[in-house]
Amino acid sequence: MDNIFLEAEEISKVYHSGEGKIEVLSNLSFEVKKGEFLAIVGNSGIGKSTLLHVLGALDRPSTGTVKIENENIFAKNDKELAVYRNKTMGFIFQFHHLLPEFTAFENLILPTMIHSQKTKATEDLAWELLEKIGLKNRATHKPSELSGGEQQRIAVARALMNRPKLVLADEPSGNLDVKTSNELHNLLKQICKDNEQTFVIVTHDENLASLADRTLEIVNGKIVEKIVSTP
Repeated sequence: MDNIFLEAEEISKVYHSGEGKIEVLSNLSFEVKKGEFLAIVGNSGIGKSTLLHVLGALDRPSTGTVKIENENIFAKNDKELAVYRNKTMGFIFQFHHLLPEFTAFENLILPTMIHSQKTKATEDLAWELLEKIGLKNRATHKPSELSGGEQQRIAVARALMNRPKLVLADEPSGNLDVKTSNELHNLLKQICKDNEQTFVIVTHDENLASLADRTLEIVNGKIVEKIVSTP
């Protein structure tokens, strides 16, 4: 148990509409080890993104708990949860959501500027991350001057700016061509191992899933199959 970083226990998510209710996740349970690179796969619309939002405390489950380092995160109120999420988690989405008026470097340090926490240490970290993703020479370029792959690598670096213990990625290469996707996949795996961070990635991309330490599959709201992949 000492090596278990995250535990999802009997997670259900139900949405109510005028015609009744829709159960997207149904009593779903699994564990993630510390430092693991985990992929969650399943058909489109099956609830992968919903699960990621619950794991990342962006949405509360209808029932069930998520424990991180043996702490039930949903025992916190919304304000406490927001602080915990910002300190503990980094998010990578399919679309980079970079602010077009700012340079790559400014997009990285913007969260610290908003909270008046900009320091030499944060700037040093931004330069370190730009070097790690191979874009130090593109620091002064705005998003419109970067390729799609470069923009997404900046988004990856931004997710790492608060040195999160947990990185959650939702179809991180879904908007990229095959070559650029593969480069991004290898970068994510390398960052996971270099930084000993825990990654949970939802994807339909078989190449990305093949790099995972483990792959879980969602079918009809449940994890019904565990596929051990060999990178």
